[in-house]
Formats: sequence, C-alpha cells, structure tokens
Amino acid sequence: MSLGVVRTALLTDNADGTTYDKRGFVYNESFRTSTSKVENYLAGKGGNLLDEMEYRIRSDENLRDSTLEINGQNIHYYVRRGEIATSDIAMPALMTLMTIRCPDDRERWAVWFQREPAATPTAQLDIAGSVGDEKAIKEFLGYLKVCQ
Repeated sequence: MSLGVVRTALLTDNADGTTYDKRGFVYNESFRTSTSKVENYLAGKGGNLLDEMEYRIRSDENLRDSTLEINGQNIHYYVRRGEIATSDIAMPALMTLMTIRCPDDRERWAVWFQREPAATPTAQLDIAGSVGDEKAIKEFLGYLKVCQ
C-alpha cells in the first residue's frame, strides 16, 4: 500500500519553470513501501516513474551505472538514453536516474536529463560535461542535501 508522495520538485532551464527545452531535474520523495516503484522501473519491470506529474520516461539504452557518496548520501545512478515526454512535448534525451538512500523510511529518486541533439552511435557518444558525466553528477548533487 502506498502512502503517497511527500515531496516532488521539477527544475527546468526555462524561465517559466513549467516546461523544458535543454535540461531538467525531477526529484521525488515518498514513504517507502514494500514494492519500490523506482527499483521496479530500473529492474525493467515497467511502469512510469513520473506518472503523478504527467511526464513519461522511455529508457532505450543503459550506458552505465555506478554508486557515489555525496554529502553522506548513498546514490546509485544509471545513465541511459531514451525519451522524456509530456502530453505535448517529447524529446530524445540522455538521462541519469538516481536512487538516494538515507537512513529513514522514505524512498528518494531523481532524474536529471538533457536533450540529446542527434542519434549519435554509442561508440561515438561523448558524455563529458553532460548529465551522464560522473564529475558533473558530483558537482550538481553536491548542492543537494536531501537526507537532512
């Protein structure tokens, strides 16, 4: 049984803050349940992480995954290619899906995404400075302290 969302945030690169064009960040925090929505999604069991927000994620290709510790937060991240969409906008995207572990009863996850300009073959894809670059992930998440 799900008890509902505690916090959700959507940050975009547009001044109106309601849509996205180049980059965006979605953060979600909810009470932990016996079945983790984000873990099911990342395990390929389907579903949509952003259905409460009327956004859709389609993950086509897993580029890599790893773990980090930032500000005492244990973060497992997955860099993927796919698509981010709303009811009227869809864009090919490079995205980093993250689970953030804290010592409490809440499930936290985030998606940091950016428009992928062209269908670049994986072997030629340069993610330096992008949302999939570990250095950029560390810098960006260094500002967040969600476990406090």
